[in-house]
Amino acid sequence: MKAIQKKKPAATAKSRAPKREVPADVTIVPELDGKYDNQPLFQDKLNRVNYILKTVGMPKFS
Repeated sequence: MKAIQKKKPAATAKSRAPKREVPADVTIVPELDGKYDNQPLFQDKLNRVNYILKTVGMPKFS
């Protein structure tokens, strides 16, 4: 029998974010945690940038 390998869950923005203290005047709303993770916000801008990168390429800083 073959051994079944479990896939590691994909890294999310939450798991990649560094741990840091929250300032006293900031309120975190737990209901919004993960709500917008799979929504393509600003998709038109992303499409434009991807098109420019494919046609022109990365800028060269020297």
